[in-house]
Order: sequence, then C-alpha cells, then structure tokens
Amino acid sequence: MRPMSNMHADGIGTGRNNSRILDPIFKEVVRNPDVLSNLLKDWIEELKDMEPEQIWQCLDIGDNGRVQSLDTHLFVGKTSFVLDNYFRIRAPGQEEISCFIDMEGQISNSPGYDIHDRMTCYMARMIDEQMSGYERLEYSRLRKCYVIFIMLRPRTNDTNRIKRYAIMRRSPDDPKIGSDDGAFDKVEILEVTVPGYGDVVQEGAMEILKLLFSRLKESEAISDRLTKVYNIHIDKPLSDRMSDLDEQYFEYLEYMGKMKGMA
Repeated sequence: MRPMSNMHADGIGTGRNNSRILDPIFKEVVRNPDVLSNLLKDWIEELKDMEPEQIWQCLDIGDNGRVQSLDTHLFVGKTSFVLDNYFRIRAPGQEEISCFIDMEGQISNSPGYDIHDRMTCYMARMIDEQMSGYERLEYSRLRKCYVIFIMLRPRTNDTNRIKRYAIMRRSPDDPKIGSDDGAFDKVEILEVTVPGYGDVVQEGAMEILKLLFSRLKESEAISDRLTKVYNIHIDKPLSDRMSDLDEQYFEYLEYMGKMKGMA
C-alpha cells in the first residue's frame, strides 16, 4: 500500500489581497494527490470508473509528493493571466495524454463581472495552448479540456451545487435538441460551489470540499474523517491556517470596506 500523502503549509502567504487569502491554501490542498484524485473521480468523465489509487497513475507527481502543474502563465495578445492549477492527465500507465484540467479556487461567484466570461476565456486559451505545441495543425490530436471553478465562499443561497456546461446540439428542427451526441465533446466547464455548514452531502468530492473549506470548526473530527475515509492527512500547520480562513476573509472584507469609505 502506498504511504498516506501529507499536506503541509509551505509558502502560504498572509497578504490582505483577496487572492492572497484563499488561493495559496487552495493550491496547496488540491495539489495533494489524494485530494485531487478523489475530486477528479467524481467530476471527470475519463476517470469516473477508476479508484483514487488508480487515478494516481494518471497524475504527474513530483519528487516532493505533490501533483505537478504545467506552466500556469498563459499569454493572450499583449497581456496574460495566471491559472491556479493546470494539470495534465495521462492514460493509466502511459505517456498518452487523456485530458487537460484547469482548477481554480474563486472566493465568490459574484466578483463584480460575469464569471462565465472568465471561464470561457480560460477554456479558449487552453485549447489554443494545446494546439500551438504541434509543428503541424492536426485536429485529431486535440484532447479534452476541463475548466473547473470552485467557489470557496459562495452566496449563502447558492452553496452545494455543481453546474456543468458543454457544447450541446441546438436546432429547432432536431428532435434531439439539447442532447450531446459526442460531436463537440472536447470542452466542459464545471462551476462548483462549496457546501455550507448545514448542507447535507454524500460521500465523495462534495463532502471533501465541505470538510476542507466550509467553516467547520471540529478540526479533530474533520481530520479523522478525511484520514479514515479518503486517506487524506492534513498536518497541523496547514490545519491551523485553514481554521483561520474565516477570520482572514472577514478582515479582508473590513479592509475593503474602509478603502471604499464604507466602514
């Protein structure tokens, strides 16, 4: 049996900017192969019939035991953006690439602009990045791309949801309107909102998100559940940082209110 992977707090920042509050911890958490393999099992079509231990074989795991991200700095014309996590998923035991995944930790699903525009931009750039790596443009080489946005602090009335977006057939004269016949199956966007404290969840990805990010205070019970059910271990430095997320987040809201003359 492989050793239980360990989550630690190296490099976690303390800045007041909202992207400095949750993003570093989010990256640290999802690059743990046990966390990532359990999430992907529920969300990724190509991996749904595999056990988390098998999904490990599909991940690029470095010598430090963490899942390695591709270069997250992507250019768009004269500007650029930085993804949180850009994963390459391989066919089990092979070098062949099965799909690419961008996994983002977003504080709110209402950031002041249409978050779906950002998702669309990321998806388009991932496809462009994939195809630009070939000397010849061979469309058959295109691999599926997933963009997954996890809303870590969603509105109270919008928790515990998964919305999936894909290209579907749409024709008034087609009896299969809205069906997916696989003709455009290379793109999929997931919008996931973390369950709240009182939300009832089933075992799997949504329970993991609830245990990790939903303001639960019983840290020992959380760690015990993550360890026994999902083989996920959180060491104390990261556990302490995660338990302080609410305090940091509300400090940030107060700070922003003062900056805007609202507090």
